[in-house]
Amino acid sequence: MAEDQDRDEQIELIRRFRAGDEDAFRALLTRHGGALSARIKRNLPAKVARRVAVSDVLQESCAVAFRRREHLEIRGADAFRNWLLGIVDNKVREAVRNHAHVAARSAHREVSRHDRVDTG
Repeated sequence: MAEDQDRDEQIELIRRFRAGDEDAFRALLTRHGGALSARIKRNLPAKVARRVAVSDVLQESCAVAFRRREHLEIRGADAFRNWLLGIVDNKVREAVRNHAHVAARSAHREVSRHDRVDTG
């Protein structure tokens, strides 16, 4: 009985989210945020994680999700979680593409702002 009620509540939150309800979106993120963050942390290579925070990937994923919310198909209570995990996976791959090739900068190559040559 409680399981059915939870499932129905979850589906109602998804419907409201699709309609643009920010409170429903926050409620869904509260329910699934831990799983999303864990997935990012697990899939973000260490050399990329030094440059990109888990919270940044999650925030970008949430922005995409809210913009694309009408594309979410309600196929059960886990629809939101599974859909957002797909977006998270794409954002992790994007972070890897954008940051994995960047070599760590050497401290002796850093130039303070006041020592920098004016190029303006």
